[in-house]
Amino acid sequence: MNAKKLEEKLGITLSKQQLFERVFEIVQQDGIRYSQAIIDVCEKENIEPEDVAKLITGPLLEKIENESMDLNTVYDTRGNKLKGM
Repeated sequence: MNAKKLEEKLGITLSKQQLFERVFEIVQQDGIRYSQAIIDVCEKENIEPEDVAKLITGPLLEKIENESMDLNTVYDTRGNKLKGM
């Protein structure tokens, strides 16, 4: 099922672009992580995070992946950057 049909089926009034803009704005204003900003948007919109997960693509997904690698919550596939030296 493509994202547009999923949005309609779930009654989500948030597009991928709107999600990215809202999350980015929250991160900039509050200085929190992208993952927490997504949870904040979900709470404000009364949407389950599992439903929003399919809207997380492109630059937003990349930012979350990099954030997770920086926090060592997922395996770092970016290569050896001599972190900590």
